[in-house]
Amino acid sequence: MAKPERDLKNSLPEFAAELESLLVAAGEKDLAAEVATLRLVDRCRCGDWFCATVYCAPHPPGAWGPGHKTICLDPSKGMINVDVVDGKVVEVEVLYRDDLRDKLLSLLP
Repeated sequence: MAKPERDLKNSLPEFAAELESLLVAAGEKDLAAEVATLRLVDRCRCGDWFCATVYCAPHPPGAWGPGHKTICLDPSKGMINVDVVDGKVVEVEVLYRDDLRDKLLSLLP
């Protein structure tokens, strides 16, 4: 059974605002504007206790492929990297953010 997609901004509003702000600070205004429309397609299911990574597009088997780049952001806590393919956010890697991981697990068990 497919998991229902959720809107990032409404599901995790504080994190969405933080992500938008971090992208602006990194000079990525176009990607920051995209935050309002990002979907939570799924979460990473690696099982690591420190992982709160979310997919905003279906994850392919293997790597994201051509047109992929990673933007490393500078949050005040934890680690956040944004994976972009052809100018669109496809994954937000979030590590060492227990608060976010707990919320994410309840949204996408």
